Amino acid sequence: MRAAFITFLAIAVATVQAVPSGYRPYKYGNGGDAQSGNSGNANGGRVVNGGYHVINGPGSNWAGNGGTSSSGDAIGGHGGFFGGNGGNAHSGNAGDANGGSVINHGGNIINGPGSNHAGNGGTSKSGDAIGGNGGFFGGNGGNAHSGNAGNANGGDVINHGGNIINGPGSNHAGNGGTSKSGNAIGGNGA
Repeated sequence: MRAAFITFLAIAVATVQAVPSGYRPYKYGNGGDAQSGNSGNANGGRVVNGGYHVINGPGSNWAGNGGTSSSGDAIGGHGGFFGGNGGNAHSGNAGDANGGSVINHGGNIINGPGSNHAGNGGTSKSGDAIGGNGGFFGGNGGNAHSGNAGNANGGDVINHGGNIINGPGSNHAGNGGTSKSGNAIGGNGA
């Protein structure tokens, strides 16, 4: 009798140690779904000179660089220990992070030294999407869908017309900022 009890205890301890961390015993239920929102655009600013006899000095017309647009991660919750499906995860789309453009239009365009620098493209990144695991004793793993990344194009320089003379250090458009949606994490199965 005593040997049988000790054998039972050894099996119980081995079973508890084999259970993955994060699972709570005697729980059922599906893991929650996770949906990350879309992030906005983070485009660099434009420089636009329009009219007649617009004069700017050397080093002018620097369009802003694109910023960073990144959607958040989406992580589906795990299924319950004794059964339940893992949650689905859908990461949102990232916005555009285009560099700014320089546009001069008028008459007789004359650009000074170092003028008309279009902005560089920034970074656009969609977040990771991680589906939840199924329950320890059954349940399907959740699906994962990562969102689309936006554009990160460099800006254009467009000159057309007459009498535009670019001087020093003028018309520097602002750089794009950062737009990032928050993370979305589904709850574990109860």
